[in-house]
Amino acid sequence: MGNNIPIQTLENFSKSKKLTLEEFKEQLPRKMTIHLLSSKIEDCINFIDLFTKEKMENKTELLEENIKNKINLYSFMNYKAYDDPSKLMEEIVKKAKNAFEEPDSIYFSEVLIILDNNSNNNNDNIKKQVKIIKDKFNQNDNIKYNSYLNPFLILISPKVVDLDGFLKNKRFQYKITFENISSFIKKK
Repeated sequence: MGNNIPIQTLENFSKSKKLTLEEFKEQLPRKMTIHLLSSKIEDCINFIDLFTKEKMENKTELLEENIKNKINLYSFMNYKAYDDPSKLMEEIVKKAKNAFEEPDSIYFSEVLIILDNNSNNNNDNIKKQVKIIKDKFNQNDNIKYNSYLNPFLILISPKVVDLDGFLKNKRFQYKITFENISSFIKKK
């Protein structure tokens, strides 16, 4: 069923580009931060563990410099976990403000990943989280009027969620659950 696309590993990437680890790091001057949101912080932590194969000592953040084993491309990113969309947006707004005030300092890429989640059997929790994020985007002129400061938004949920109001080329929805992704990767 579907394509049998292998998971992109550092080894596969390096074979195609013939890069050493040091050469690979030199080609990545920008640092990517993956901001994970779920009402269950454990899901964010499990997501990070699954992709980096690194246990998080700090339960809210894993920096690329602290990832000891560079086994895949996910080992070169920073990770932050949130259970509150307002706290996530405080971080995004702060980075956008800094980038707007000091344009030469823009060396980051931000990606928001919202995992399907329910809080107290509330099936609309992910919709409320997306609405909070959308409202914060619209309230911040730096983000609203400067598309390069808009982070990528990835939604991992089989639920129908309104993503209007986010840039079309920076929003993606995968109609699957984290449990399905985890099960698939573990089978591989």
